[in-house]
Amino acid sequence: MIDIGFKETFDSVLTDAATIENQSSIIHGVFKSFGFKSIKTSTIENSESIEQALGQELKKNCIEFFDPSGHRLMLRPDHTTTIARLVSTRLNHLKLPLKLCYTDPVFRRSSKPWVHNAEIYQAGCEIIGDKSAEADALLIACCIETLQALGFKEFGIDVGHVDFTKGLSDNKREALLKGDYISFGSIPERAARVANMPDHLNQVLELLDKKGYAPLLSVNKGLVSGIYYYTGMIFEVYIKGCAEIVASGGRYDALCKLFGYDQPAVGFAINMNVLRKQS
Repeated sequence: MIDIGFKETFDSVLTDAATIENQSSIIHGVFKSFGFKSIKTSTIENSESIEQALGQELKKNCIEFFDPSGHRLMLRPDHTTTIARLVSTRLNHLKLPLKLCYTDPVFRRSSKPWVHNAEIYQAGCEIIGDKSAEADALLIACCIETLQALGFKEFGIDVGHVDFTKGLSDNKREALLKGDYISFGSIPERAARVANMPDHLNQVLELLDKKGYAPLLSVNKGLVSGIYYYTGMIFEVYIKGCAEIVASGGRYDALCKLFGYDQPAVGFAINMNVLRKQS
């Protein structure tokens, strides 16, 4: 006879599995409608092959181990970096742009003591070989329509740009990157439009406005924290009543070059762990 405690745990596992399967099916349907093709990357990576492209924070949170021959390996900590490496080394003969998508976990140690799950299930898209504002706008539109297809109605998107750090002193830039607004001296401006926006970001927002997405979007001049490989537009998505970021992404035009293939790129990832909690 199964005790109640075990039954409840088993039921929750089945529910989680069914939720992931259902959400993945919906997500891939939307991704496919936007012209993205599914791709798989290795769960286990050679540390030396990708660590050059990981920022210090992500590198610190990687889960590493040694194989029997003494080679240093890591569980995949990030999809964008591994896809950039794959495209640069094995798919560089294909016609550009490439529109790729995935639904797979990444593995990271959390710096938050209350987070015990090192596996983060993600779904996301990458466009390699297109530096246009149209590519950025298409990616954000895909993210919006994916969340809408999943049944989420009350969410918002903060859009930033790495250029918002230009002209700042080293101390102010460091404070802004850390989100330390006391040291920065003020709370960064956040509005439908802000002064001195980069032309590329203006074009992206105009394209999204034409599609009717303006009510969902805010420009946030403080959205620059955690920058490592981002080189332009950045965005984060928030769902009403949820303190965690549900999706994020941006432009990373210098990442593929680190693997010998100089191509612009833009991408985003949805945190399906967060989605599952909100379902």
